[in-house]
Amino acid sequence: MAIPQATTELSELMDFIGQMKADHDAGKFEGWADFTVPLRKWYTPERLQAIDDKVMGWAKMASYHNQQTLIHVTAALVSLLGLPEYQALSDEDKNLALWIVLYHDVSKVAQPNKRDHIHGFKSAATCGVGIMGEEWVDPMEPLQLYSWHGTTMNARVYDPERADYIQDNTQLPDIMDGIDRLFGGRNSPAGLIICGVLFHMSITVTTDWPSSAPLSDEEIIQFISPRLFPLLRAMMTTDGVAWGLFEPERLAKENAEVRQTFDRIKNLITIKSEPS
Repeated sequence: MAIPQATTELSELMDFIGQMKADHDAGKFEGWADFTVPLRKWYTPERLQAIDDKVMGWAKMASYHNQQTLIHVTAALVSLLGLPEYQALSDEDKNLALWIVLYHDVSKVAQPNKRDHIHGFKSAATCGVGIMGEEWVDPMEPLQLYSWHGTTMNARVYDPERADYIQDNTQLPDIMDGIDRLFGGRNSPAGLIICGVLFHMSITVTTDWPSSAPLSDEEIIQFISPRLFPLLRAMMTTDGVAWGLFEPERLAKENAEVRQTFDRIKNLITIKSEPS
């Protein structure tokens, strides 16, 4: 089944994102205080619920920590539209990238002065259920979906150094097997959206924000396909840009690091995919 166009399914939201981008590009926002004024006005409870009807978890995500994650995801959508990594995608992949960004933090529990280290896996689990509910893929036996959802949602391990849970990458073979069985394969349109969400916390792309559970090179080769690569690069680039939207020096440094990281990953997976 075809993935619907985000610009059609969420036309009012995407029009708002386009206007926010135009205002940002025109220099109308001097900082986050200016950026959040139209944002908080636009996101009425009715609009949040309408988005949640298409992107499972959106309204709950928006309820935490004075809407911090809602602000961040909005900034990520705004920055995505101007990224070279996004502009270089095909029309089909631009649509997939939009859905990945829309879903990437839906299960994040934002709290003051605390990172949510496991929200990548949790958001992917929510994304999978949302995709199945929207019937973007052929329906499966509910018990199979709930089993995969439980595995993905609970794939965590306690890290004594952080005194907190981090994602458990040893569960990835089972998680990816479930994506192959339930969603048409990891490189299907639905599978790519879920994987883009799943792995967006799994690679250290800047020294200032190291991943708490980074994939090894062997895991990158195993799980990051050439088909997923440009989508994950766009996702992780805009994730960083969104946090530093009003800090040009930080952006220059982090963007350089992100691009170096993905150049290295591209070499890894290109070598892997070449015939021996």
